[in-house]
Amino acid sequence: MIMRQHIFESAGRKIGMLQLSESNLHLILSEAIMPFIKVAYLSEGSIITIDLRRFTIGVPTLAFIRPGQFFHVAELPVAPGYLLFFNDALYGVQMNCLEGELFSNPPDIMLVALPLPHVKPVVYLLTLIEKELQLDEPDTEDMLLAFLEQLQIRAGRLWRRQHLGPNR
Repeated sequence: MIMRQHIFESAGRKIGMLQLSESNLHLILSEAIMPFIKVAYLSEGSIITIDLRRFTIGVPTLAFIRPGQFFHVAELPVAPGYLLFFNDALYGVQMNCLEGELFSNPPDIMLVALPLPHVKPVVYLLTLIEKELQLDEPDTEDMLLAFLEQLQIRAGRLWRRQHLGPNR
């Protein structure tokens, strides 16, 4: 069962977050998470498999995983990581051109390495999402969507620089 205090649900839209840790691996790898769109923040030293391709994470990285894609965590470092997951209904609300790049590409370009100046802002956004998920406010969904959009814009910019060149 997914931890209830880290899930927001409204009108069929669902978003949740789990800390990537050894104690949560059974939840992270469970069938309950499989149908969701996922964004994993992976610390240096993590070893993961996406669609049977193994990746050793050398710098903090965001992984964008589509529903139904094979995702396995083989090793996690002591440094914390996060798994943000949301359903298609929420994704439809968030749909924009950046997400097409982040979720529709082959496995070798669905990882976004975070240069050092980008790590703190991304981790900060993830902690804001985690805190917002624990609130029960009328505008919680709006805040979650705003934070998710910021995360996707930052990742989209980095992805374009890393895969299309610095002037993109």
